[in-house]
Amino acid sequence: MSSILTKTRTVSTMNLIIFGVIAATSLFAGSAELAASIMAEEIVIGINNLIKLERSLLKGTKNTKIPDSRKDVVGIALNVAIIVLAIYPYFAFIPICYLNLDPLYPILFQNFQGNLFIKTSLFFLRILLCLPGAIEIARIVSSTMLILTIGLKCALNSIRILGLRSWQISFRLKSNTLFLAHSQLTIIFSLIIIIQSTVTAFLMGFGLVGTVGYNFVTLKMHGLIPMPLYLVFPSCSILMQGLINILIPLAISVYEDSAEVLNKWVYWSHKAGEGGYHALCQRRLRSTRPHWFGAGVGQYTLFVIKKSTKVTFYMAILSYTIDSLLAIDVKGFTV
Repeated sequence: MSSILTKTRTVSTMNLIIFGVIAATSLFAGSAELAASIMAEEIVIGINNLIKLERSLLKGTKNTKIPDSRKDVVGIALNVAIIVLAIYPYFAFIPICYLNLDPLYPILFQNFQGNLFIKTSLFFLRILLCLPGAIEIARIVSSTMLILTIGLKCALNSIRILGLRSWQISFRLKSNTLFLAHSQLTIIFSLIIIIQSTVTAFLMGFGLVGTVGYNFVTLKMHGLIPMPLYLVFPSCSILMQGLINILIPLAISVYEDSAEVLNKWVYWSHKAGEGGYHALCQRRLRSTRPHWFGAGVGQYTLFVIKKSTKVTFYMAILSYTIDSLLAIDVKGFTV
């Protein structure tokens, strides 16, 4: 018994780190799954209303041509991202088990060094214990990206159509339709504000922490991590940068395009003349605010995503990456 206990104490630093990552990933994946199941109804209602609003606006617009799928860069990029996320759990954790870096190796394997059958059986057991958390987090991240992208695209299409119909603001009857559609879009955004702000904050936080971590490992630990496992980190860093470049511009466009639409409405409202409708239209425009996507927790919005947000976000990634590279010493780190 004492020999077994002595063997099981020989756990390397990498074993402990990977155990912490697996435990945190599993806990987070379970929490995210619970939150998604609770908010599923609101998500479905919000997406359905956005699609319904877009279709109703398209009925009064001549330009109803659907873009060619071959030119849909966002769709192609998301398809690639989902495929990669579906492969990554296996790509990451199988090399971990093969290199004996998983936390179960010191506990199980070292006690059965001479039995090939038991070692082979335990190898598959180790994979089964490590994979579920990674698969679940990949599924949650990919589903969140898809839902957020679909919602953003539908909202942007509705805002774009309102911009194409800006000339109608000069006419009383037609302007009522535009103001009604704008109010409907505002109500939809208020309906999903809790989910939207929380999901946006999660994705931005995940992107910031993940990108900094992957950049650090890629640049400073290339000689310490075995090669099959090391390839995961630079590829993940590139993948996360690509996803950031897809999602953040979409979120920025919601505010910027909506503000541009309101500016067009103000311009066309002056074409209505100087009568009573002109004064009424000006009052309605002064009370109308652009739509926006924000990041926060629950009902508390921390910031609105604008053009300056992208610069600030990239500056934070660069700053924290440089700080971690200069502050953390990995000379004594052993795998």
